[in-house]
Amino acid sequence: MFQVHPALMFAYCVKRQGGKVAIFNLESTLQDAAADFAFTGAYEVVLPSLFLELVWCD
Repeated sequence: MFQVHPALMFAYCVKRQGGKVAIFNLESTLQDAAADFAFTGAYEVVLPSLFLELVWCD
């Protein structure tokens, strides 16, 4: 598995400071467990779908 440092620890650092974390990735990763929101899939599919949910939510 390819890992990028220091991005590997970014979610954990943000959570430790009380922040919210959203992870967007093509595949699930171990870091997804540290995220408040994890979105898996192609960005051109995931982002428009998420945007529509946010804009059109009641």
